[in-house]
Amino acid sequence: MTGYRRRRKGESGGSGSFWLSFSDMMSVLVLIFIFVIFSMMFNLKKAQDDYVTAHNEYELAMAELDESRQENANLVILLGDRESQIDELSGKLDSANEELKETKQQLVVITGEKQNLQSELDSSKTVIIDLTSRVESSEKELIRIRNYNTQLENENAALSASSENDKRLLGSYEQRLKEAQMQLDALLGVKSEIIQQLSAELRRNGINVDVDPQTGAIVLPSSMMYNSGKSELSVAGQQYLDRFLPVYLSVLLSDQFDDYVAEIIIEGHTDSTPRAGYADAYLGNLDLSLQRAEAVANYVLDPNYMQYQLRLSPSQMEQFRTIVTTAGRSYSDLVLNADGSENSVASRRVEIKFRLIDAESVYATRQIIIN
Repeated sequence: MTGYRRRRKGESGGSGSFWLSFSDMMSVLVLIFIFVIFSMMFNLKKAQDDYVTAHNEYELAMAELDESRQENANLVILLGDRESQIDELSGKLDSANEELKETKQQLVVITGEKQNLQSELDSSKTVIIDLTSRVESSEKELIRIRNYNTQLENENAALSASSENDKRLLGSYEQRLKEAQMQLDALLGVKSEIIQQLSAELRRNGINVDVDPQTGAIVLPSSMMYNSGKSELSVAGQQYLDRFLPVYLSVLLSDQFDDYVAEIIIEGHTDSTPRAGYADAYLGNLDLSLQRAEAVANYVLDPNYMQYQLRLSPSQMEQFRTIVTTAGRSYSDLVLNADGSENSVASRRVEIKFRLIDAESVYATRQIIIN
């Protein structure tokens, strides 16, 4: 019994030593394994660093390679330019050789011409001798011419007497010029006074329209007078004429100015827009502008209108009918914007103008006398 226990104890002690050895061995293996892992990680990190370094060097090498390629390309272009320059210089050299060849040929020609000139010089000496003889003859002719000049001076003295008559004639012309200028100034004064009174009367009657200070022309907008593309007077146009024309005629047909007024002109104007049905834009608009002017004339020259709306006397009615004229101007006198382009709205208009008696003839007479 005692021996059995000892044997068990011995077996139990041996087993403990075994497990202790096994545990130490496993610890050693774990340490080895950790060392191997650490070594592998260290090598991996080093490999990664080597890879990054190699990659950077590769990119740098590629950049240098691209730069080298660019430099090579530039060198190729430069080489091409040099070749072109060489070709150009070669061409110039060929041209210079040709010019030198032509110069040599011209030198041969010039040498021949020099010989010809020498021959001509020899001939000129003979001509000089002949000219000397002619000069002597010319001196004799000069004496004759001097005698002739003396004769002309005598004739000029006779003409001086007739110039007095020319001076008297010039004085007559100057007097006529002064008279024509006085008549023109008088007419201009009348015209200026008519324009001033027209402007004042229109303002006093509340009619907002501009009177040209130089010509006295009054512009009536087409948009107010007619419908687009039409020639018939609109209701608004008729109403405007009913207000405007009595004031206008109260000045022009007044006792102060009626003897001076030769003509009242109604002018139609259009823009350059082509009209349907007309092959020629100018002729189409000429027809429209004349129709519009005539529409105004037909409206205001109606006997009942002159008598009851304008309140003209029979003599004034007769005078008004004889001095009213119409004209169509198409788009020959366009109104332009500041930039030079066409102002279509302003170009479509009717202008009322007046002309004084003999204004043109007085001005024409003055111009004839001046000329």
